[in-house]
Amino acid sequence: MKKLLALLLIIVAISCKKDQNEEDENKVVYQESQLLGRWVYESIKLNGVSTPYVHKCRTKDAFYFRNRPGRDHQYDENIFNANCSASSSSTIWRLEGNNLALRGPKDTYYKILRLNETNFDVSLTVDFDGDGKIDKVEIYAIKGTCEKSDPNCEY
Repeated sequence: MKKLLALLLIIVAISCKKDQNEEDENKVVYQESQLLGRWVYESIKLNGVSTPYVHKCRTKDAFYFRNRPGRDHQYDENIFNANCSASSSSTIWRLEGNNLALRGPKDTYYKILRLNETNFDVSLTVDFDGDGKIDKVEIYAIKGTCEKSDPNCEY
């Protein structure tokens, strides 16, 4: 009986250690500085179907993360319509582990899939197409360059 109990304890200990190791490997900690700057929409995956992001104007749709005095954790997005007039929105952002939260009447949470010097990929579940069903959306963006005349690039 003692041998059986000892064997059971060893198995439990090994299994817990393995779960902890797997958990540690999946734990990525992003730095706020990695987000800062201009990001340009590249493509969207909706329920497993990828499509390139269609920019309607020569100036590409983009979003910006800033964090400096006067613009503490500020998020801005510029979307251009067919006649190239911009629609802009602004809010506050924060990192929570591997998630990005954008403040709104109800905060929106994005799971960060990849964030490096050139790529920023996130996923969220939301009724994207307004049909009453929850969709899995992945958004892929690339680091954009800032022109000196772009006031959004002061981060």
